[in-house]
Amino acid sequence: MKKNLLFFAAGLLLLAGCSKETKLDVTAETFALNAASSEQTFQITGNSSWSITTDGATWYTVSPTSGSGDATITITVDPNASSSDRSSVITITSGDKIETITITQAAASAPSTAGDIVIKEIFFAGCALDDGGSDGPDGDQYVILANASDDVKKLDGLIFALSDQHSQTSSSGAVWVYPTLTDSIAVATIYAIPNGGYFLEPGGTITIAFAAQNFKSENGVGCDLSTADFEIYDENDYVDDTDNPDVPNLDSWFKSSFSISSLHNRGYFSLAIAMPEEGMTAEKFMEDYVWTGKRTMDWNGYSFNQDIDGEYLIPNAWVLDGVNCAVKEDLGTLWFNSTIDAGYTNVTDKDSDDARFGKSVSRKMVDGLYVDTNNSTSDFEILTSASLK
Repeated sequence: MKKNLLFFAAGLLLLAGCSKETKLDVTAETFALNAASSEQTFQITGNSSWSITTDGATWYTVSPTSGSGDATITITVDPNASSSDRSSVITITSGDKIETITITQAAASAPSTAGDIVIKEIFFAGCALDDGGSDGPDGDQYVILANASDDVKKLDGLIFALSDQHSQTSSSGAVWVYPTLTDSIAVATIYAIPNGGYFLEPGGTITIAFAAQNFKSENGVGCDLSTADFEIYDENDYVDDTDNPDVPNLDSWFKSSFSISSLHNRGYFSLAIAMPEEGMTAEKFMEDYVWTGKRTMDWNGYSFNQDIDGEYLIPNAWVLDGVNCAVKEDLGTLWFNSTIDAGYTNVTDKDSDDARFGKSVSRKMVDGLYVDTNNSTSDFEILTSASLK
């Protein structure tokens, strides 16, 4: 019996000397992410239970945060719409073993810097017809962009967007009050230059036509837009838009209505151009940059709240140029924030002024350089003749 006890004790000592050492390995030490939301995974290889702790930042999530043995961990990162990079550290612990992973995410940025490509001219009023109307509703409207830099700029993916709300007060006194935006602008009609290898030389311009037609030959007074660089063509079951097959169409990302797109013929609404992150798609943009929140109707002391619907946010850092268009008469709150445009422009100070027909707003030039102070009140000439008329 004493001999058996000795063998048993020796076995216990042997087991104690060969106790399992904790093993913990991870397949990555850092993740460098772009500004868009994304998922990244890494592998844990272990032989014991483990847990993951974060540094408390809320712009990412980790799942799962505990387990045992081998596992796949998913890090989900929110979009970074700010102008600053950010980083965080997660810690994986198993027994006396500790591993850390650093997550870094770049700020929202663009291949073209703000001021490189500018809005040179906006023609929204159309031309006066003999019957007292104008051909603006027929699509005799355009926007000209210019490369104000010394470098060739790639245009593929450049966004052209229009606001859904305007900067005028209502004659009824009713007004929608929205949350104040400081880091983004809100838009509801969004187009993009397709990925076709399009470039713009220094000093060069491109014309975006709402209808690439020769209005002058059709009505004797309009603009010849048949040779525009791009056309806005709305293809759906609700409208009968005309397509010029010789002019490339902008890609339609989102529209707030099924009507044919146009600029307000008295210049109420704001418009912007922006360069999103590389690889951004319409689907991803609408998923990541939808504007959520409440707006308030204020009408003669009566008010109610409503969910914001059909509005999307473009980070300020993406915006190459933005212009508030508004009329001095009945001017309300400017739609784009002052970082993008501290002022506004229009061809006339009066609403429904017939002097606007055939006139556009054009960016000023001084010593051969475009004026761009982010204040359209001082940056644009008003009542200039439409250059394509």
